[in-house]
Amino acid sequence: EKVYDSVTNFVFVKTSKAKEIYDKLLERSIAVRYMGSYLRITAGTESENKLFLAALREILPQLSYERKNHMRIAEIT
Repeated sequence: EKVYDSVTNFVFVKTSKAKEIYDKLLERSIAVRYMGSYLRITAGTESENKLFLAALREILPQLSYERKNHMRIAEIT
């Protein structure tokens, strides 16, 4: 649960579910960098970002995240 501020084209996200999220994104051919309990997510094109966010909306409920974490994903679209 933490997204770090960034002035670059990527963000770091710290989560206890990093490996599970990474694996499920990879199954959908969406590449992010897995770094232990962190994910490095690079901004892509508008269509790539939409695919990424749609995948997260499917993946996170499968991983038993609390409702408040789902709201954060919805807020960035």
